[in-house]
Amino acid sequence: MPNTNNRTVSLVTVPGPGLRTHTVNSGTTLAQFAADHSLNGRQLIVDGEAVAADQWGSVTLDEATEVFAVTSVKGN
Repeated sequence: MPNTNNRTVSLVTVPGPGLRTHTVNSGTTLAQFAADHSLNGRQLIVDGEAVAADQWGSVTLDEATEVFAVTSVKGN
């Protein structure tokens, strides 16, 4: 029987490898997801809404479908 406590979340990393999908457990916080995928130092946007880094520990990915992880890139 499949584990219904797991769900798939799309992670888009820019700059970086682009789109990847990841399985997360129910109750996974954005802070844990960021740590697991080396996203600290990036701006995280969950389903179109930017989340301040000091709020990552209180935001779960239970309803999330997509996380964008972006960082600014300096021009020449």
